[in-house]
Formats: sequence, C-alpha cells, structure tokens
Amino acid sequence: MMVIDEGNILRGGFTMKRKLVARKMMATIMSCVMVAAVASACSSQGTGASTQPAGTAGTGAGEAAKAKAPVDISLMMAFFSKEPPRSDAAIKKIEEYTNSKLNITWVPNNGYPEKLNATIASGSLPKVMVIPDMKASVVVNSVKSGMFWELGPLLKDYPNLSKLNATALKNTAIDGKMYSLPRERVLARNGIIIRKDWLDNLGLKEPKTVDELYNVIKAFAQNDPDKNGKNDTAGITEDKSLNIFSHMLAVMGGGNTWDDKSGSLSPVFASTEYLETMKFMKRLVDEKLMNQDFAINPNRDDDFNKGKIGIAFNPLDSSLSGSYAELRKLNPQAKLTVISRIDGPKGPKVMGGSGFNGGFMIPKTSVKTEAELKDVLTFMDKIMDPKMRELFTWGIEGKHFKKENGAFVFTDKNAYVEEVDPLTQLVFIGYNLLYTEQSQSELGKTIEQMWKENESIAVMNPAIPVISKTQVEKGKELDKVISDAQVKFILGNIDENGWKQAIEQWKKNGGDKVIEETSAEYAKLKK
Repeated sequence: MMVIDEGNILRGGFTMKRKLVARKMMATIMSCVMVAAVASACSSQGTGASTQPAGTAGTGAGEAAKAKAPVDISLMMAFFSKEPPRSDAAIKKIEEYTNSKLNITWVPNNGYPEKLNATIASGSLPKVMVIPDMKASVVVNSVKSGMFWELGPLLKDYPNLSKLNATALKNTAIDGKMYSLPRERVLARNGIIIRKDWLDNLGLKEPKTVDELYNVIKAFAQNDPDKNGKNDTAGITEDKSLNIFSHMLAVMGGGNTWDDKSGSLSPVFASTEYLETMKFMKRLVDEKLMNQDFAINPNRDDDFNKGKIGIAFNPLDSSLSGSYAELRKLNPQAKLTVISRIDGPKGPKVMGGSGFNGGFMIPKTSVKTEAELKDVLTFMDKIMDPKMRELFTWGIEGKHFKKENGAFVFTDKNAYVEEVDPLTQLVFIGYNLLYTEQSQSELGKTIEQMWKENESIAVMNPAIPVISKTQVEKGKELDKVISDAQVKFILGNIDENGWKQAIEQWKKNGGDKVIEETSAEYAKLKK
C-alpha cells in the first residue's frame, strides 16, 4: 500500500485515553520545533551488497518461518521528484522476498522536516521512521523520553545488521546507546575532479603536493588549457559551501571540527592549520584564481559544466554521475580524472565524514513488544540480502534490465529512475556507486579503491557522538560568527587580529560553554 502525503502537517496530540507514559513523552517532544533538512542526492545513493545469505532472526526458521503471515511494515520516506514514485511493482518484489506488507507514506522532500516534526508530536508514528538528523533536538528528546527502541544489543542476532559499520554506530549513538540503523556512507568520499584533457594540453601531471595543486590552478586560469586561443578560463569556482576549504584543511594537517589535544577538545578554527588554510584561500582570491563572490554563489558546478574551470572539489563519484552531464554534451571530448589525496605537512590526509547519512528508528508507540521489534528487524535485515540489493541497484529483470554475458544492462533506465530509485533510501549497509553502469568502468573501480584506501588517512571528527546543549540551542548563531569572519579574512576585509577577535566573540557568546559541555561529554566516551 502507498499513501501520499502532499505536505499537510498533522495536528493533534494525545487523548485522555493515552497511557501516562506516552503523555510524558509528548510533553518533552512538543517543546522541540525543528528538525534538520532531509539529505539530498546523497540519501538516494546505492550501497554495496552483503555477501551473507538471508537470516531469519526473530521469526523462527524453516517451515515455521515460511508459514508465518506477512508482517505489516509501515514507513515514512521523502520523495525528490515532482510526483510521488510509482513503485508498486518493486514494492511487490520486496514484499514477496521479505514476507511483508508494506505501507509507505511518501512525503515531498521540502516538507519532510515539518511532517516529521508533527508526526513525532502526534504520537501516530509508522513502524519504521527515516530520520535525517539523529542529533536534532526533537529526536534526542524523543529518545530520552523513551519513545524509540534501543537496538544495539539485538544487532548481533542478524547476519546483515551485525555487519553495520562500527564508526557509523558509534557516531549515531545517544548517551552511548544505539537507537538507530544508520545509513552507512563512505568515510572519505570527497576529492578533486580534474580535466585530464586540460592537463595533457598543458603538459602537466596530476598534482600531488600543495605547490603542484596551486600551479595547476594557476595554469588553468592563465595558460589557455582548452586551446581555443581565448582568455576565457578560470582557476577555481566555489560556492557558499566552500568545499575546497575542508579538503585543504585536512591537507594542511588540520582537524575535523574539533582537535583532540591530549584528551581535551579545542575547536579546529582556533588552530594554526585553520589559519594557514585561510591564507591559502586568500592567496587564490588575491591572485584572481578563485571567484570573489563564493559566499553568495549558488552553484559551483555551473562553470565546470560550461568549460570555464577544470578543477572541482566534490565527491569523487560525481565524476561518474549526472553532475557533469552538461559538460559532456557541450564537449564530448572532455576527459575527467580524480585525485583523492594531496601531500601536506603531515603527509597525505583527507577530510572524513560521519560515516552515515541519517538512519532508521523504530518507535515504541507503534512497535509495542520485543517480538514485534524482532519482526521489524528481520525485515530490515532481509532487505540487505544480495537479492534485494540487485533489485535496488538494477530494478526488475525483464522490466528494467537484462543480463548479457553475465553483465547487467539497463533496458529502461528512465523507468528504473522513476520506479525503483526512490526505494534506494532503504539501503543502509555498505556503500558502492549508485551509477552502476559507470561503476563497472575503470574510473569507477579506481574511485571505489580510493575510498577504501582513504579510510586509513581520513581525519575524523572525534566529537560526532557528543551532544552539547548550548550548541543545539545556539549553534546557528555561533557558527555564523565564525563563518562570517572566515569569509571576511579570505576576502581581505579583516586581518589576523580581526580573526582572533571573532574567535573571542564566539567564546563570549556561548562558545566557551560549548567547549566545556563537549569536552565533558567527550571525556565520558573516553572512559
């Protein structure tokens, strides 16, 4: 069954017939009003297949499991297209394989935060909830009120769930306990996309050091890399996300959000490495090798697609996806290559991510017993089996793909995108390239190998599992103090003294409290 919710926000709460404990939950939850936005394209990335056969933990085995009636599974998920997905055929395949009856409520992506907020507040929850931000205040308070099941102790009983990445589980924990099935993501996904044909035109090699990277950026801006005889190229185009900064911060030896100084945490923007990274960025702006309007530029990829620039700091797999489709239309001869690491003062380093992109949580208000919980976990475990991974990756054989000489070939990619792709939000264990046709290419194989190799040099945020009350309450205000000063420094509007003053302002406005709270919680994790 599929339910479409066009964004109408649920109203209401609990009646007098609700149990006292439920009222207690809601009293806490109703005070929370904001949930972080749903992850965008990332949340629909495909993932790598489990190699272990399906298990039947929590449902019995053999004939008893086969004879069991289908389990009702209700879910709420976002859709990203103009119209709700037409996924009935794929859903039927999932139901047949998992012995379930699915009831999916599809909510428009831009209305999902409000819908999620209101659904939690109403108490009328599906059995499985897609949670974009498991550290949002509404989610944390819901967990502390007892609304969601703790899942950690049960995961070992399931062949696929037991393989969940330890880093992702640790980073999504609340008060040290695991309440979610995190949607795993690559720990170090980003890198540099570069025009190889431009490198070849200029007789340049792929940059391996900071100086070599600077020289390539400069050459792309000044030496006519497209060989059209015109001065119409630039070095770097960035937007307000400033992807290049986090990448270069890791290269310069900087930390990820927080520095762990012998067990004591310090914000990374107070470090020497952060200042050196800003100086590098300022040099690019001063020499007109990077756009000065980066703080208000909405899209850094436009200039790459138009052939104006030849370097982009993006997820490595964007070189395979539709991100640069316009470039290929404009110039079919354009060749891309990828660089995952640059040597810096402390050797090669890459900025690490959280290891997850949201996840699934199971409410006690709709899954009332441990037996029901095990049924739901069995469903979640089975959808990670190889047979289901094939469905999520390629669709239905004969409808979306065929097999030729042992290889998978799409026969109707558009139908797959419309009917099956929205369901890839259910994929949460492992990670590989969603763009499976390209992932079989040499470049695709290279990228996946880079991801594996980068795990050992990824700079991780040590405080991801930690929640600071002040950061939750004042984080946006405090972050703006630093981000505004960062932009001003790069543009030359303030000097080092001005930067230090901004840090002091951050501390005065509540930053000192954030450091205190984060360090205290971090110390608990270290015990």
